[in-house]
Amino acid sequence: NQTIKSTTEYLEKYDAYNASVLIEEFVDDLSNWYVRRSRERVGPAAEDDKNKTSFYQTLYFVLVSLAKVQAPFTPYLAEMVYKNLVKGESVHLEGWPKPGKIDHNLVDQMVEIRNVVERAHAERKLAKIPVRQPLASLATTSLKPKIAGLEVLVKDEINVKNIVWGESKDEIDTRKTPELEEEAKTRELIRKIQQERKSLEINLTQKVNTKSPWLPVSKELIQRVHRRTLSDKLEKGKFKVTRTS
Repeated sequence: NQTIKSTTEYLEKYDAYNASVLIEEFVDDLSNWYVRRSRERVGPAAEDDKNKTSFYQTLYFVLVSLAKVQAPFTPYLAEMVYKNLVKGESVHLEGWPKPGKIDHNLVDQMVEIRNVVERAHAERKLAKIPVRQPLASLATTSLKPKIAGLEVLVKDEINVKNIVWGESKDEIDTRKTPELEEEAKTRELIRKIQQERKSLEINLTQKVNTKSPWLPVSKELIQRVHRRTLSDKLEKGKFKVTRTS
């Protein structure tokens, strides 16, 4: 809604350059934040059907609206997206979208937590700690977001167990515990299995049997591997992923 409003204002001033910049920035936000952060909400491993439906409805609304805004700039691309989604005659016969209500508080807080994430990733890079390695805690100068659910986004994105808000400086706890190291190895195992599924061209809903020379001890982590990779069986042995019969 903010992008529609600002793009419309620029176009009414015949400022196509700044209008196109806004669209480009929005597409980057949509792809690299909203869609990427929502990957676990969809697909066969998703646990919450209501959450999955909410994501699809939101993305549909955004893409259809975006196609209308993009139409003067990228007419063929906008037409392709629109027809694939709406099955209508043409995006160029649609009316210009009107912005709905803009939740400025949500927008501002989302900007702030993305700043927290950016600074935390910079700290990880300096410490040479990959994102797949969970951290015990993060201290940040930012204040805790008042909107429910935003703190969870930070924890997931940074892969940290606890966040201390309103501190005097940004800092990550680089200490590793056996539990954190086991979780890191579990994430790497999941990545390896998913990569093997892709190499074998196993479809997203097909369950598999998996053998691995290392398996986590934690029952919770074992269940995570089962859920994320759709592995029916997890056994120790030489690494191998096979389709279930």
